[in-house]
Amino acid sequence: MGEPEPLLSVIVPTRGRPRQLVEHLESMTRLRYPVERYELIVVDDGGPRSLDGVVAPFRASLPLTLIRQDPLGPGAARNAGAARARGRYLVFTADDCQPAVDWLAALERRFGACSDTMIGGTVDNGTPDDLCATTNYLLIDYLYRCHDRQTWKMPFFTPNNLALPCDLFRRIGGFDESIGATGEDRELCGRWLASGFAMVWAADVVVRHVHPQNVRTFWQQHVAYGRGSRRFYHRRPPRQGEPPGAGWLPEGPAFYWKLLRYPLARSPGYRGSVQAGLMVLSQIANTLGFVLEGVRLRTETRAVAGRTR
Repeated sequence: MGEPEPLLSVIVPTRGRPRQLVEHLESMTRLRYPVERYELIVVDDGGPRSLDGVVAPFRASLPLTLIRQDPLGPGAARNAGAARARGRYLVFTADDCQPAVDWLAALERRFGACSDTMIGGTVDNGTPDDLCATTNYLLIDYLYRCHDRQTWKMPFFTPNNLALPCDLFRRIGGFDESIGATGEDRELCGRWLASGFAMVWAADVVVRHVHPQNVRTFWQQHVAYGRGSRRFYHRRPPRQGEPPGAGWLPEGPAFYWKLLRYPLARSPGYRGSVQAGLMVLSQIANTLGFVLEGVRLRTETRAVAGRTR
C-alpha cells in the first residue's frame, strides 16, 4: 500500500528571506496536529541562494517538500505548490507568518462543517509597536467592514491565511499570475464568488504576521496596491448590482472621513494621530499607483494596436 494522502497541503512561497523562513518552519514544528495529516510545500520563487541548507534541519520533524522555480512572483509560486499538492484542501500562508499551535486543527474543524468553502482566518500583527505595520492592519480591518456593508463590494481574504478545497481551486484556474502580488487575492476571490462558491471568515484560524515596516516601505507597498488594483479592475467585468464605474472611481467623502477617524477611535492621542496621517499617506500612494498603472496599460494597449495594424 502507498503512503496515505494528507488532508491538508500547506503552501508557502518564499524568496530571499531565509531568516523569516526559518522562523516560520520553527513555528510549524510547534503545531498540535498529526504530521501524517498534512504536507508542507515550500516554493522558492527564484531566490538568490539555495534553500536546501535552510530547510535541511526541519526535514526530520516536518513533512516538508522544497521546490524551486524561476522568479515569477508569489502567485506563480502558489500555483506551483498547488500543482504538487496531494491534500484535499490547500492552505496558503507566507514565510513571515507564524501559525498558532491549533491552526491546522481549527481548519480541519471548519472544513468538517463546510467542506466546499473558502476559509479566511485571522492575521494578527506580530509587530504591534510598529506604527506603519499596525496602520496596515487597521486599513484591512476597515476595508473588511466596508465590504460587509456594501453588497456590491467584493469581500476578499489575504493569501497569508487562506484555505480552500484543492479540486475547486484547480477548477477555477488558481491564481491569475498576470495580476501581480498586490491584486491576485482579490481576483481569486472574485472568480470564486462568481463560480457560486461561499467564503467564510474563521476567527479561530490564526497566524501571526511579522512584517516590520518604515515609511518608505509603507509608501512603496501602497503604490504597489494601487497598481494591482488598476490591473484588477482592468481585467474583470462589472458584477451584478455594481454601480456604473464603481471600480474606477474613488469612494465618496464619507468613506475617507470614516477612514481618517478609524485609528483615532481606537488609539486617541499621538499614536492614533500618526496612524491617521499614515492612512492619508496610504490613499495618496494608492491613487498614484492606480494612475501610473493606468498610464502603463494605455501605453501598452496602444503599442499592441500599432503592431497589429
